[in-house]
Amino acid sequence: MTRNSTIDEVTFVTILWVCQTISFFFVAIRLALQYHVDRKWHTSDIMILVAWLFSLGNGITWSAVYKQMYQVISLAKNSTIDFSEVPANIGWMQRRYLNGQLSAYLISFTGLWLIKLSFVFFFRQLGNRYRAQQILWWVVLVLVIGCYGGTLGCLDYKCEMSSLEYSIEVCATAGAMHSQQVRLRVATTLDILSDAAIIILSGNVMWRARVNLTRKLALIGVSFLTAFIIIIALLRLFLSVSDMSIIDPIWLGFWNALEICVGELTPLKRRLL
Repeated sequence: MTRNSTIDEVTFVTILWVCQTISFFFVAIRLALQYHVDRKWHTSDIMILVAWLFSLGNGITWSAVYKQMYQVISLAKNSTIDFSEVPANIGWMQRRYLNGQLSAYLISFTGLWLIKLSFVFFFRQLGNRYRAQQILWWVVLVLVIGCYGGTLGCLDYKCEMSSLEYSIEVCATAGAMHSQQVRLRVATTLDILSDAAIIILSGNVMWRARVNLTRKLALIGVSFLTAFIIIIALLRLFLSVSDMSIIDPIWLGFWNALEICVGELTPLKRRLL
């Protein structure tokens, strides 16, 4: 797979909804088990549920605008444009696609960070007898929230809500594309930084708290899942930038959805712990 390859429309939408369906069953199992054990849901459980609803909104948004996205991107990739083949409503298509893309980014990032916060609040009840763990928990919480704000700040709102003329004159320039790459790298760094902080938090619990082997294995599983999410973030960065240094929104949307899906595959951790 080369960096400038992409996925077709059917595959894009199919994978979105397959991930959504799989994550639904995992979230449903988690919530059912949690209620069976404690007869209530904890903060981390509510966050996972809300995160799934955001991921559902992400899937609906992309499903509503993916046709316009593929049409606009297809025209943009052509070195020579036959204006007789350009749709008369290209301006509307472009605005609809960009507005939908911005909405999907905001929804997916919010859902992803709710998953991160669910991990953070999950670890709040573990090892809270130790002052060092309490301090670390607050540090990680502030860091994760700060990374969320920084990630939203990396979005190029002007170009995402621009007209066709502004996109051609400003957003398609070499300087603008370089700025988009920098924004993507910064956002990915913040994503990885927040995940690394969660791994450190879980590692500190394993180190300080006296837990049995089953619980330690569960904590290790959570850490490995978070590490896998980091790998997905790196793949998103690598595959979302084409050989022409142009960010591919198809890959970006795909990997965002996949990252959320993987983060939601945690139905048994409360039961094990």
